[in-house]
Amino acid sequence: MKNNIKGKIKLFFQPAEETFSGAESIVAKGHLDDVDYFVGMHIAVSSNNLPLLSKSIACGCNDFLSVRQIDVYYEGKSAHPCGASHEGKNALLAACTAALNLHSIAPHEEGLFRVNVGEIHAGVVANTIAPNALMKVEYRGENENISKYAKSRVETIIDSAAKMYDLKYHIKDYGEVPTAKSDVEMMNKVREAAKKISYYEYICDYGNVSGSDDASVMMRKVQSNGGKSVYIGLGANVTEPVHNARFDFDEEILSPAVELCLNIIKDI
Repeated sequence: MKNNIKGKIKLFFQPAEETFSGAESIVAKGHLDDVDYFVGMHIAVSSNNLPLLSKSIACGCNDFLSVRQIDVYYEGKSAHPCGASHEGKNALLAACTAALNLHSIAPHEEGLFRVNVGEIHAGVVANTIAPNALMKVEYRGENENISKYAKSRVETIIDSAAKMYDLKYHIKDYGEVPTAKSDVEMMNKVREAAKKISYYEYICDYGNVSGSDDASVMMRKVQSNGGKSVYIGLGANVTEPVHNARFDFDEEILSPAVELCLNIIKDI
C-alpha cells in the first residue's frame, strides 16, 4: 500500500521495557522528534480489573504507575560470630530489616502504591558476620504525590536500617519512569479501526496496565511536541501471568493487531 499512504511511518520494537533504558534510548536518539501520532500496544492487560481475553481490545490505558528502581549497597564489617561478634557489623541483617519494613509501608489513599524487594545478595561464608549486602528495590505510584510519599518512606527505612547496625551505605538510582495517559482523540481512532475487524467481539474504552511500562516515556515525548499518543490493550488468553517462566499467549491475536495498526494509519 506504499503508493496509497502519505507521510512517514516508523515501526519500533522497544527493548529493555522494564529497565529504564529502552524507551529512553529511542527518545534520546531523536527518533520521536518528528512524530505526530504514537501508537503503543501490549498484551496481557485487564479491563475493569478482569483479564482481557482473546478477541477483545481496550482502546487506551491511563493507569500507568511511575516506577523507580534502586540498588542499595550496605557496607559493614566482617568478624567471627563467636570470637569477636561485637566487632562485626552485619550488613545482611540490615538488608533483611530494611526489606521487611519496606514491605510494611502503609498504602496511600490517593491511589495505587507498590514496593518490592526483588533481590538480596549478602555475606561471604556461614561462619563470618556478613560485611556487605546488595538489595535491589523498586517502588511505584499512581501519581506524583504517591511517588513522593514512596520515595520518602523508602529512603527513611533504608537509612534507619543502616543506623540500627552502624553501617555505611550508598544507593545507585536508575531514575524514574513517569506515568502517562492516552489521548481521547487517539482512543476514538482505535475504536473505529477495531470495529472494521470481525475478529474483535468485545471493544472497551479503558484497559488496566496496573503497573508500569516505559512506553510512557515515548508517549509523553510525542505529547510534549503537540502530538497524540495511545497505549492499546490487546486481549490475549495466556497460560500464566506475565513474569512467569511458563507464560505463553494466544498467537492468533497478532494478525488482527497488525490489521488494527493499518486501519489506524489509514485514518490518520
